[in-house]
This record gives sequence, C-alpha cells and structure tokens, in this order.
Amino acid sequence: MTLDVGGALAVDTAATEGRIGTLTIDERLSRANTTAAKRAVIREVGTRIERRIERLGAEQRAAIEAYEGGELRTREFVRTLGRIQVRAVRLRGTIDRLETAAVSVPASAINGTSVDSWARDRRVRVGLLTSPLRREIVAALRGIDPVTVYVETADTGADGADGGVVLATIDNGRYVRDAYLPAERDDGPPNEVGSILTALDRVSAAYPWAWNASAGVESAGGPAAGSYRFTLFHRQGRLTTHLDAESANVFREIQVKRLRAVPTAPPVAVAEAGLGVQVGRTHTTGPMNVSVTAAGGGRAANATVFVDDRIVGRTGPDGSLWAITPRGEVNVTVVNGESTATVRFASDPRSTAEDGTGSTGSAGSANESIPSANGSASAPGDRSEMVETGSDPEADPSTETGLGAENGSGTNVSRLPTKSRSTLTARATPVFELRPEISG
Repeated sequence: MTLDVGGALAVDTAATEGRIGTLTIDERLSRANTTAAKRAVIREVGTRIERRIERLGAEQRAAIEAYEGGELRTREFVRTLGRIQVRAVRLRGTIDRLETAAVSVPASAINGTSVDSWARDRRVRVGLLTSPLRREIVAALRGIDPVTVYVETADTGADGADGGVVLATIDNGRYVRDAYLPAERDDGPPNEVGSILTALDRVSAAYPWAWNASAGVESAGGPAAGSYRFTLFHRQGRLTTHLDAESANVFREIQVKRLRAVPTAPPVAVAEAGLGVQVGRTHTTGPMNVSVTAAGGGRAANATVFVDDRIVGRTGPDGSLWAITPRGEVNVTVVNGESTATVRFASDPRSTAEDGTGSTGSAGSANESIPSANGSASAPGDRSEMVETGSDPEADPSTETGLGAENGSGTNVSRLPTKSRSTLTARATPVFELRPEISG
C-alpha cells in the first residue's frame, strides 16, 4: 500500500497547532497577575477562537466551491476536509480549556455572554466542521485504516456559490452519511425559530419516522449559536440534524445506521453464467446490499464486486457485500473465477415506477413498483432535496434520508420547512479510496 505523506503531514500539523493554542491559554493566564487581567485574557482568547471558527468555515466553503468547479482534485478535497476536521476538534478542545479556566476567574465574560453559555454555542458552530465520517478520513490519512468514500457536490447558487457536499461510506457494519447544504441556510425565508420547542416541532415534522421511533433526543444550540442541533437515537442508529435559527431550514445532517437494521426495497436480480446476483436498494447515496450465489444450489459465492467499473470489494464467505449507491443508473458487476454477471438499475427504487423502464441484467430483468415521493419523475442528479419519507420502515426503505437523498414511498415534500431546492451537479466520485500510509 502507498503512503499519503502530504495528507498525514497536513492533519498532524493541524493537530500540533491546536495543542499549541491550548498551551498558550494556560501560559497567558498564569502570567496575568490580577483578576481583571485574567478576564482580559479570556475575552481576547475568545475573540481569537471566534475568528478561527470563521476562517475554518470559510476554508470549507472555498474547498467545496473549488471542488465543484473542477479546480480541486478529489484527493485534495478530501484531504482538506480531513485537515479542517482535525483543526475543528482541536479548536473544540481549546474552547473546553477556556471554559474550564474561566471558572476560577469571577465574572468573566466574552462579548457580554457568560463563558459557559458562550462555550456551548461555539461548540455547536465548531460541530458544523466535524463528523464521524470525516474522522474516518483523518484515520485513513494517518495510516490507521483505508476508507472508501462517496463524494458528491451540489451547486446550490445561481453563481456557483454556496456549494454543498454529500459524503457517504460503509464502515465496520455501519452506513455513515454526511450532508451539508449551506444554501438551505442562507436562502431560507425569514421564519425565525423562537424557541427550542419550535425547533423540536420542525424536527418532528421533517423526520416523523425517526422522531416517533426515537428512544431519546439530545439537543444543543440556539439563536446565539446560529443553529439548533438535535440527535435522535432510533432502532436503526442515530440521526443528527442542524436547523438554522433564522430560516428553520435543515442545512446539515449526519446519519449513522447499523447495516443489519437497514431495510431495503425488493431486490433487483439477474441469473447469468452460473451466478445469481441480487441487489437490495435504499436510495441514492444510501447503502445497497449485493448478494451473490452459485446458480442451482444457491450456495454463497465469494465474488469480486464492481460498481460502475470500480472495484468496491468482495462478497466474502457469506456471499454478501454492502456498498454505497451512486447517483443515476448503476451497473453492478460480479466476477467469480471465469463467471461474470451484471445487473443494471436506477439508484432510486422509485424510478422503475416513474419511467417504466425497470431494472435489467444481462440475462433478464427484475421490475419493481415503488411510487415516487411526490408522484412525479425526478431525473437522477437534478435535485438535492430535504426529503422525509413515510410508509413502514420495516417493510421498505422508507426512512428519512434528508439532505441530498431521494428515497422511499409516501413522501410529502411540501411538508418540509424549505424555501428552495438545491440543484445537484453531475460532479460525483462514486468510489474514492484513501489507504493507510504504510509502505512495503
């Protein structure tokens, strides 16, 4: 395996800068001889932290826009997100350290706000720059484990600005998805969320299944943080969503699901060259299950799986493999020895009902009939919508998929608190692999 030296150096440099920042707080406070001087240090450090949060946010926006515009290669783009992740995590540590230090400084405040309240709100803002998936990217760059990431960008502004990004991966039996569409924040109507109860009402309306199935909800943020953050824990995993404090739009979403708990649509299938292939779908950028058996006896086959001509892995002894579903028409090819079979289908299970074409394999077809979310066809790649889904999540893939995802049945898009829809470009990397930095 090859060594991504540049990526590792970048994330380690970012980590070192964060540690130096924390040490500087302690040193400066120890040198301040009076309470007033210590308060001044706390105010100044708080102001510097806010500037650093703004710079990291600007760096992320610039990276997304550059990548969407073709000015940044995928590897460089993902590496940048990893570096931002490390700096944001370290910055969160600096916020924690400042909050702890302020406890021993009476009446300390930052911009007229108590340090503990200020710190809570800044942690929410920093959280917009981090995610479990980006943490996996950092681990890969540091040489811990390889990770395969699906990358998709959205041109959400008329001038190409305010670009969004969707990242997705399969990791250790989990599906992880990270969606961020800033235009849903900036372009929303003037409909301010006045309280956390109002924000909770928005969440329950946007994610009815997750809300009703949740065993608990964690909340953070508010008007001072610029957004509300809610995490819902349900039987498939957890959903973290951010609502803009002014527009009430959902603009950030993180999903972590256990693959064994994820329902799929009735599989598309093909039998060819002595192989039987079945693919259980969920939604675009969602997980799909590829199952391969030897024709006749139904014995599981350990086959190599290609998605759109890219190797994504092997099915293993159980004949099963989970992978990310790219946007548009998908070609899944499996190879076992001299035998090859291919199944073709639309990434969104609803498309078979919308366009009448069905799904095909080289040796046959397996048509499905799943209604569209809004009763009309939607061409793959032309929308990135906040979509909540209805129906029975245990019987079909009708779970909320949020930003940039379109799946399931019974969806009423008009119920969502959005003003505009963000058009996705065709710039997507179906499979991008980061390998650990180990040579030899």
